[in-house]
Amino acid sequence: MDLPEDKDLPYRDALRRRYRLCQAGFGLLAFGLGLLCLDAGCFFALFLTRDMRIGNLLQAPWWSWAVGAPITWTTLVGSYLLWGRWDDPGWQRRAGALWLMNLAHVVLWGLDQQRALGLHLGAVGHAWFRHELSEALNWAEFYLMASLATDVLVHLEAPEAPDLGRRARLFALAGAAFWALCFVLQTRWQRGWPLQGRPAIEAVFGSSLVLLLTSLQVSLLCGLACYHCAKLLAEIDRHDREHDLLKSRSESSAEAIWMTGKDDPWPEL
Repeated sequence: MDLPEDKDLPYRDALRRRYRLCQAGFGLLAFGLGLLCLDAGCFFALFLTRDMRIGNLLQAPWWSWAVGAPITWTTLVGSYLLWGRWDDPGWQRRAGALWLMNLAHVVLWGLDQQRALGLHLGAVGHAWFRHELSEALNWAEFYLMASLATDVLVHLEAPEAPDLGRRARLFALAGAAFWALCFVLQTRWQRGWPLQGRPAIEAVFGSSLVLLLTSLQVSLLCGLACYHCAKLLAEIDRHDREHDLLKSRSESSAEAIWMTGKDDPWPEL
């Protein structure tokens, strides 16, 4: 089958726009999670070495802006770029939920940085609850990011996608279970509201390790989705230049999309 005629250019442009936005979205998520992995790795190294130079680095004001702020904002923008890329209800629900969770993270980050931002909101309080809420959102976001990245990789016929996605989601679920256990055990329930906690060094150490492993896996998964989107776009551009016949679906995911005609169908996963 030949490539679409010139009259199909609007569809072809829309297809390019879809995968360019997916490429940018997953690229931003991979970058933000990579910084989160770096942050968690530094905390883990601090607990292992007791080197206060690492502690001073993590507490330095510039670290919060050079590492913490990009994590918050790149994941927000990245999740927004993924929202609406397909009309599939499952995709829309997960991408929308991911964006809302990242938006909540921005609000929590703004409350922590209100003085630096010049907001003058006064004493917000609930420090323990805000910290634990942020941790809970992390694990839900990891699961959703891994799920979306896996779906796109399966859609683009990446052979390694199912196993990598399954492993990343299992780590996210394990991290969520570990967080829930620590939250129940460390919260001083007898003091009532606002909630207060008594963090244990063992729990912080375990959380840092699980966070490091999970963020690393999800970051690599999002990076792989970004790479395959870029690869597909390159194939489409090559076919536009060559005006050649399409090959079978098993040989090229880009060609398979063209062979569907007027649609880029979302497979039954």
